[in-house]
Amino acid sequence: THQCFALKKFMGPGISEAQADAAALEAAKAFRAELVEKGILSEPRQKDPNFTSEVPGVKWEKKSKKWRVEITLKGRKRICGGCFTDKAAAEAKGLELREKDGLQRQVKPVATLANRYAGLPVFHPKMPYRGVTWRKAEQQWHATCLVGGVPRNFRVKPKDHSEVELERSFKRAVAWRKKQEKERENEREKEGKAVKPKAKPRPISDPCPDPSL
Repeated sequence: THQCFALKKFMGPGISEAQADAAALEAAKAFRAELVEKGILSEPRQKDPNFTSEVPGVKWEKKSKKWRVEITLKGRKRICGGCFTDKAAAEAKGLELREKDGLQRQVKPVATLANRYAGLPVFHPKMPYRGVTWRKAEQQWHATCLVGGVPRNFRVKPKDHSEVELERSFKRAVAWRKKQEKERENEREKEGKAVKPKAKPRPISDPCPDPSL
């Protein structure tokens, strides 16, 4: 259930290290997607943004159906800020407690890929299809499929962010993915129907040889 994707396997004439790294990553993702399809691995659960908070110490309690605010100081002391039915009120309380106890950020965070794309929208299809995801950094749909051990990728960028255009571009990516899946199944059927060379029959010796011969 594991496989290594070394950069040297993707290096070649005219291919930079960054391009080889990206290709290796796509191959790894495609391999994982195939394991999920076979049932060997399970699909990672996506967090529901309606029940998650970006503010540390603010968590949704399913049992009480309320937002709980609890700040931890130096891994030991805990300060409870109470429970709230409103997410915004809970986050405001969480930030207030952090600032009160000197937990606010003193240094401006260094720009990274994570916060560089923080303001970009993320879209989720009405009917998700395995192997087709929305790439936040690229702002387009990305479909991937492993056929014959080789990863294939297809990207569709919507003309705008309207609901109709997002659905149209998503369906186009799904159609490509289905086409690759069909091709993969055909290859598997051909491999299964491949005729194996028949073994030559061994000569049968006479169990009771004639002593006169």
